[in-house]
Amino acid sequence: MAGEPLLAQGKDYPALDLTRIQREVNLMETILADMLSNGYRLSQPFSDSRVRGVYVPAVGMIFRVSTSPYITSMQYYMRTRSGEKRDSQSGVYIIGPGGEIAKTNAASYRALIDSTIFEFLEYYADASGQLDDQEKVIVVYEPGTYVSALALQGNQSHALGSATFSAKKADIASVRARKLDRERFVQKIAVTDAQQNKQVNERLRRFASVCKAMLNDNEQQNGYRIYGEVSNLFLDDFGAIYMFDAVKSVQTPHNIIIRIQDEIRRQEQVVQQLSERARKKDDSRDVDEILAQLQAESDAKRNKDDRKAYEEFEQRISDLMLSYGRSLQMLDADQMLTVAVKILDNPHLVPERVVFQLKKNDLTDFDAGKIDRATMLKKVSIKRYGASVQ
Repeated sequence: MAGEPLLAQGKDYPALDLTRIQREVNLMETILADMLSNGYRLSQPFSDSRVRGVYVPAVGMIFRVSTSPYITSMQYYMRTRSGEKRDSQSGVYIIGPGGEIAKTNAASYRALIDSTIFEFLEYYADASGQLDDQEKVIVVYEPGTYVSALALQGNQSHALGSATFSAKKADIASVRARKLDRERFVQKIAVTDAQQNKQVNERLRRFASVCKAMLNDNEQQNGYRIYGEVSNLFLDDFGAIYMFDAVKSVQTPHNIIIRIQDEIRRQEQVVQQLSERARKKDDSRDVDEILAQLQAESDAKRNKDDRKAYEEFEQRISDLMLSYGRSLQMLDADQMLTVAVKILDNPHLVPERVVFQLKKNDLTDFDAGKIDRATMLKKVSIKRYGASVQ
């Protein structure tokens, strides 16, 4: 497969255990999602809550938390470390049609989220064992907008602002080694309320829409496509980051019949070939031996098709970044456009995660005609990890 090998590191970065990095990101995604879902109970389904993580060399691990945009009421309880429920901290909160009540309830909800993220950084962020001391574990929280349950009151709402929580690996290690107490550690966590202007948000959102439209416009039945939504965030000291899940078209839930039909056709081809070979007088092998060979040939073809489909998907992402990355005009010359993809149900020859990066100054030069397309494609950094891709 063209491009750099698994999570290829530049000369300024140390060699990393790629399998371990993959496990660490997966583990921390799972822990943070569990903490945010079990710290409280919602009267509305919270299925739209997502935690997506990505490792970016020289920056660290970034986890983006997004929640459902429509939460009209909620009930939460806190647990002690022994698992006992604290009834004194339980309650039901109804988000009204705006005003002071909605603001107070929203603030209580935000305080709960803040404390949960602080706890995650204190007790679980040390799972990022390979980070450099100056790299960080960053949690970007993007809440939904509270919308009144009383539709007759009008479309009034109260929105919580996004926030970024950032802890240095050195501080995480110190608090776990008890060289730093919890109070001091919390003080060291950089909390920034994101107040991006409307134009920046609109450009970020528009590029996300382009990603979904372009990458899902695939005539191939077995091609890869985006599954779910495209998350985006902007870090002042880094650039724009987009995260999404991808899956082969036939693997999406609504295509289960196609998946079954595809497997039936594949097995029918194996049986047909077995029958033809069995009739040949010059083939004296045992039927089981012939069947095993045919099955292996069928599997090899499927692996080849999977790999080809993935390579084409990867190429389309690179093309997308070259064609539309210039629209992100808020990026400074030394900032990056990063696209992080998680492949769901990935075959063993396809990476579980892949990260694409491109510098804004290269995009500017390309747009000015100083760099041709072939050269620009080589400038797209592609880091793959989590599978047997070389």
